[in-house]
Amino acid sequence: MLKALCIGSVFFSFSLFAFEERPYFYEPFEMHLDLSYSYSWFSKVNGAHPPSIPTFHANVENIVWGVSPTEHFDLQLGIETAQTSKNHFYFRSGAAYLRYGWLSDVAGDPVSLVTGVIFAGATSASLKDISSPYAAAFNAEMNLSLGKEWAPLKQWTHRLWGLTGLGCGSQGSPWLRLRLQYDARIAKDHVLLFGANSYLGFGKEHFVDIQHFNGWGKIQHRSIDIDVGYRYELGIWGYLEIHYARRVFAKFYPEQLNSFVLSYHLPFSAI
Repeated sequence: MLKALCIGSVFFSFSLFAFEERPYFYEPFEMHLDLSYSYSWFSKVNGAHPPSIPTFHANVENIVWGVSPTEHFDLQLGIETAQTSKNHFYFRSGAAYLRYGWLSDVAGDPVSLVTGVIFAGATSASLKDISSPYAAAFNAEMNLSLGKEWAPLKQWTHRLWGLTGLGCGSQGSPWLRLRLQYDARIAKDHVLLFGANSYLGFGKEHFVDIQHFNGWGKIQHRSIDIDVGYRYELGIWGYLEIHYARRVFAKFYPEQLNSFVLSYHLPFSAI
């Protein structure tokens, strides 16, 4: 299915929040638990004075619970914690993501199409942290994703999907985020993942005040990340994924960022 039109959070290396964004739902009444840990670092912030800073480290943990009550609806709830060079362990954000599937190529439609809405609340500590991608204390985004999978045999072998999201926070200007990903199954339980992500803010400020930072909502920032990942599928026990991402372009945003993400997806039945 095509992915959701969301009012929700912003986007860091992969998605702003660790929600499942592929335009495909699980079976009705199937729940899933997603656990992820990311480690990232950077030493330059474009548009700041001085642009070079002591290497900034960020450790972020996400817990997401999700359920598909019908074949067309999907609900996800998540919390995010972090330890960074700015803050010791702290609660970074909480969010909810509601999606609706309009088309599904798995069910015979030409493509998958999903729209959804995300709402995310960020803490004051999060807004003062230069590594946190949130625009404001309250963030809302609408997004839409479109996908196509090829399954000449019993399993799909290739997937191509993308997402476009438009959001705004309780302060500052709107943002736009774009995501494009290609998934290739290279063996029965082994999948390679290739992606590109962009996050664009439409604020009026052309300067990043690191000492008095208070979210990205007022800054006209730009970034492009590319990532490569690997998934190992565990049958009824879900799957493991590992990603590496590199920021290849940044304007008024942390640049030359490197990020590793390890995640585990566990499905289970609600009935």
